[in-house]
Amino acid sequence: MSVKHNVKPKRKTRLRAILIVPFVLQTVLAVGLVGYLSFRNGQRAVNDVAQELRNEVSARIEEHLDSFLSAPHQINEVNANLLRQGVLDPADPLVLERHFWEQVQVFDSITSIYFANTQGGLVLGGREGAEGALYTITTEGFVVGDFHKYATDASGNRIELLTTVPDFDARTRPWYRGAVEKGDATWSELYILFTGQDMAIAASRPVYDVAGDLLGVVSIDIFASHLRDFLESLEIGQTGQGFITERNGLLVASSTSENPFTAPEGDQAPRRLYAFESQTPAIQGAALALTERFGDYTHIAGAQQFEFDIDGQRQFAQVTPIRDGYGIDWLVVVVIPEADFMARITANSRLTLALMACALLLAIGVGMVTSGWITRPVLRVNTLARRLAAGEWNQTIDAEWIAEIDELAQSFNHMADQLWKTLEDLTAEIAERKRAQEALEQERAFTDAALDAQRDTFFVFEPETGKAVRWNRAFRELSGYSDEEIAAMKAPDNWYGEEDLKRAAANLEVVIQEGSSVVQLSLLTRDGAAIPTEYAVALIKDSGGNPRYTIATGRDITERQRAAEALQESHRRLEVALTDLQEMQAQLMQQERLAAVGQLAAGIAHDFNNIMATVALYAQMTARDRSLPGPVRQRMITINAQVEHASRLIQQILDFSRRSILERKPVDLLPLFQQQIGILRRTLPETIFLSFDHGEDSYVIQADPTRIRQVVTNLAVNAREAMPQGGTLHITLERIVIDPAAASPEDGLAPGAWVRITISDTGVGIPPEVLPRIFEPFFTTRAPLGSGLGLAQVHGIVAQHEGHLTVVSEVGVGTVFTLYFRALFESPQTARSTATSFPDLSVGNGETILVVEDETAVRQALTESLEMLNYQVLYATEGEGALSLVARRGAEISLIVTDVVMPGMGGTALLRALRDKGICTPVLLLSGYPIQQQLQELAGLDFAGWLPKPPGLEQLAQAVATALGRT
Repeated sequence: MSVKHNVKPKRKTRLRAILIVPFVLQTVLAVGLVGYLSFRNGQRAVNDVAQELRNEVSARIEEHLDSFLSAPHQINEVNANLLRQGVLDPADPLVLERHFWEQVQVFDSITSIYFANTQGGLVLGGREGAEGALYTITTEGFVVGDFHKYATDASGNRIELLTTVPDFDARTRPWYRGAVEKGDATWSELYILFTGQDMAIAASRPVYDVAGDLLGVVSIDIFASHLRDFLESLEIGQTGQGFITERNGLLVASSTSENPFTAPEGDQAPRRLYAFESQTPAIQGAALALTERFGDYTHIAGAQQFEFDIDGQRQFAQVTPIRDGYGIDWLVVVVIPEADFMARITANSRLTLALMACALLLAIGVGMVTSGWITRPVLRVNTLARRLAAGEWNQTIDAEWIAEIDELAQSFNHMADQLWKTLEDLTAEIAERKRAQEALEQERAFTDAALDAQRDTFFVFEPETGKAVRWNRAFRELSGYSDEEIAAMKAPDNWYGEEDLKRAAANLEVVIQEGSSVVQLSLLTRDGAAIPTEYAVALIKDSGGNPRYTIATGRDITERQRAAEALQESHRRLEVALTDLQEMQAQLMQQERLAAVGQLAAGIAHDFNNIMATVALYAQMTARDRSLPGPVRQRMITINAQVEHASRLIQQILDFSRRSILERKPVDLLPLFQQQIGILRRTLPETIFLSFDHGEDSYVIQADPTRIRQVVTNLAVNAREAMPQGGTLHITLERIVIDPAAASPEDGLAPGAWVRITISDTGVGIPPEVLPRIFEPFFTTRAPLGSGLGLAQVHGIVAQHEGHLTVVSEVGVGTVFTLYFRALFESPQTARSTATSFPDLSVGNGETILVVEDETAVRQALTESLEMLNYQVLYATEGEGALSLVARRGAEISLIVTDVVMPGMGGTALLRALRDKGICTPVLLLSGYPIQQQLQELAGLDFAGWLPKPPGLEQLAQAVATALGRT
């Protein structure tokens, strides 16, 4: 037997070097890596701290600016309301002067507050700087003319004329013209005071009377130095700076004492400085870095962090846009030098380098000493091994003091002894193997004969390679392949389809866990047939417990499978019938649940209406008290507006419970849609973009506004569910005219003017097989999350308004709903006008009215309201008591106002009882949810009408006057 020796390497390395060099390299690598990671972690820590500090400082500046910039507009809004409501007389300059003089003392950030009327007159209260003396300004006659500035004492009285400017006309000032042109609150541009001591900016707002006519403009001046003082007070690292600039790059304020404008020199007027003109390196460098990065400051859309260098020193910076709704569009920039954080990092780096040098020297010394101890006994073992290889069998090695090398020596001695014994045993082993081989051949012949005699197929293969090991005659005949072909094929890939192979792989895992298993597969024969076969599978494992062979014994189950398929078909039909029955039962249960919820909602709405009726009547009565101060009356108007909003919410509950009727009236869809779009923007997810397009046409239709809002809401919710990952919801409002001679855009639309509403989304779309059923009640593709009532309600509301509804949808593209309503020829101004004050009320002539109401608070509110309207009031708590009172004092009762829902005899029963007795006194019904069918039944009983709960004071006065025949 020949032994192949390895080729010797060309270059050889000493054991001592191998021991020393890796040890030193590992030490250098470990220490260097630790030092590097320490330095990098320090840098990351610096970046993180700098980022947090920039964010914190920017947030504080942004918060201060929000408060600083919002205060002037809030004060302007208050003063405008006072002037519009007449609390402040816009024609009395002395009252206005004292009011502005007192206001300017309350707000430290305000420099002056003033009002200019449409005749060019001006009245102003102000201070000379943040801590300066107070003064007032008026124009003669409160019209265009001389401008007088007075010093004031501590009580606001004029004590000295400071200056006079002739021919002053406030209407020519930019702050006046800007507010009037915009028609709303706005900011002027920053400007330098004529004294050159500071910069200022004016917040202005036009003031209109209740008829919409311009009264003038209120305005407030604030100084930029307030912002500079705030920025100087901030701690921005150790040496950091912050500044504010406009989008054009002009400085507003900074944390330095540097003025953002130049001082006047000779004939040269002062001018504002750009940020890159600043003498502060940090401000100048940040401005240039922003220009280099963004090109134009107008391209900065959100908070951005960036870095730049000043004389080789890195600077951390952040720019944050600041905007408000009145025209402010500034940038806040915070700059922090890296040097504020790096001193400690540099010291740690020097210490790390020193430690690395010490560790390297120590590693070299220890490595040299250790290598000497190890290499000497190894060299002795090497010498004796070479002698043994040369045939000197009597070589032995003495014991060594190193345990591992001593074990190597003992192994060497044992190896020499075993070599002799191995040579002696080898001949005897070869003879024994020959005898075992002959016995194995005989056993194989017996096994083959026994397997071929079986009717079931038998197949054995290696699971690792797929090589066939054994098979019997039944397998060969069933598959149609020869022995040579079976041996060349790979099991099980060549015998089964893709799905069967997956099932076989899963079954193999079961066999590995449990030892055996049964699986059904379809054997692919040579002629292409697939024979259903049931296999009993087992494994033979090697000594390590790993699968060695897979044994599969199979039986043709074609007939058994046919019988099973027939049985499964029978079961399937039974399950389909059962499923249909369960779906019908679920729909019936859903209808019952909705009916129960509707009854509960109606009951809650009734109780809530009683509460709101009391609040509404008292609020409106109180608001009409002219002796109340203006702010208190305004609060009562606000309370009344909230009561009306609550009434609309109650109406939506009644819509759900089907207990309301349509109140169609001329409605301008444009303001209604604008309000609804605002609500949808706050409620839809941020991933959905909502757009609204409309023209300048009139969009007035005869409709119930609550139902139209419900239609828009239902379709928007439907679109939201169709766009779970976000998308676009587009709403269009347009007016079209259908010419009788032209083709109609939709079938069923008559010629004339129509308002067309289009609501489209980019959602998943509706499949064609589902589209015809989307308006069916209780049909939904989102069970159990949806009830199937949303689109059915939309279809019903459009039909009630004699409108037209179409839908077009494509799967994967989106859905478009188009609604048509008859347009009215009514001016938009008439439809959109809203009352800003209470109209005059219809009052009585002392007639007696009987109030029938079981709720004490509501009864008391109705009684006081009618008495305020100059009526005499009697009351009863239920129907029986009212009948008794009518029997005794019926001649003096001119009208009966009764609640419909009461314990015992309700309002409708009372009406029938009165008419049955021949009593013709007019009856006004009060109900939170009048039902159409119920009103039709009462129509023959001659009732005067009904009022919704909660009724407004105007509604109550008008309804009573109508019932008494005065209107």
